[in-house]
Order: sequence, then C-alpha cells, then structure tokens
Amino acid sequence: ASATGLGPPISAYGTAGANRPMVEGISKSGINPTGFTLDYGVFEEVSVGTAGYGPEWPWPGVQMQFISKSGGNEYRGALYADYLNNDWQSFNIDEEQVRRGARGSPALSPRETNRLWGYRDLNADLGGYVKPDTLWWYSSIRRQEVSARQLNFPVKPLRTTLTNYSGKATYQWMQDNKLLAFVQTGRNHQPNRIVPFGPAGFSIGPTTAINESEEATTDQLARGW
Repeated sequence: ASATGLGPPISAYGTAGANRPMVEGISKSGINPTGFTLDYGVFEEVSVGTAGYGPEWPWPGVQMQFISKSGGNEYRGALYADYLNNDWQSFNIDEEQVRRGARGSPALSPRETNRLWGYRDLNADLGGYVKPDTLWWYSSIRRQEVSARQLNFPVKPLRTTLTNYSGKATYQWMQDNKLLAFVQTGRNHQPNRIVPFGPAGFSIGPTTAINESEEATTDQLARGW
C-alpha cells in the first residue's frame, strides 16, 4: 500500500490475488479494478497478516484489517497537509548512467524518466458526540494529487487525483454492545490514463505502449463507495 491507494496487487509467500482488506469488518476485496481507494488518514488501527491464520479466514494471501477513528465525549479535529514539487525531488538517473546508455525520448531527457513531479495531500477530520456516553460521530475528507514523468508518456506529467469522504457513527446500544455505521465514498480521476490496445492476445500493455500525445490516452473518472 502507499499514500495514494492500494497500488498493484500484493503477495505473500508466493500467493497473490487472494488479498482481503477488511474495513470495520466489511470485505473490500477487488476494489483495485474499480479505481476505488481507501483513505488511510481515517484509520486508527491497522493489522496486516501474511500467514498463520485461524479458521475464520477463507483463503491465504495478505489479510488486512482497518479500524477507523471514532468520535468521543469531546469535540476534536485535525488537519494534515503534505506538499512536494519537482524542484525538491532528486534524480535517480545520474550522468554516469546516461553515458552507459540510459535512454529518454525526444521530449523527455533521460534524467527526468519516471521522476516524481509533484505530490499534494490535504486531510481534515472532526469528531464528537450527539449524546455523551451514548452516541458519537466522526467525519473526514481527504484530497490527494500525485504526478510523475514517465518515459512512455513524454508529453506531460501523469497525474492522479483522489478524493475521499468518510463518516462513522457509534451507538452504545448496551453496556457491552455497540452498533457501528461506517461509510466512505471516493473519486479517482486520471486525465491521461495509459491503457493497453490491440487485439486480444497481442495487445500492448500500459507499461510498454508509447503515447506521444494526449489524444492517445483515456480520461478516466471512477467513483466508488
């Protein structure tokens, strides 16, 4: 996982594709293809397991459990901001690698290849109570934007913008029992998504396709909840 989403499929001990992220007991398996991402600023506790599970887990792989923050008998909030631009970012490719054959393109120098161009992250949350010791609430909003230069798209930095809204209500139903309600909705926008093309079995993948114009990419807007 990363600060911008779950990323590609992960594996443990050679087992991939059977990962099971659980948010407040809700299975979120298969969210990668939908473009829906999790808001990591919401979570109070995170548990990641790779092996040795009990009988309650139906399959192997990486098992993740996320417990979100809750309101309380005091009103509390937080504000988090993160910012980076390309002037602060170092170069992974040096002059020696260029002399040894590191390649770029006519529109992108070798040193700029796959270089992080910018990162912005703004997260605000607030929680409190409706009735002390009985009913609490929590809410959060997060917006992230990450952009990077890629060799197969030399036109401009590839940008992804993620927006998440989350809410949680906690009701102390009985002394030893609580009723929870959790909801999260997200928006994933990639104005220049690189997609594979070509006939089935002979298509060129997004990591090998060379896109020399914005018209060769897809404007993708995905929503989930």
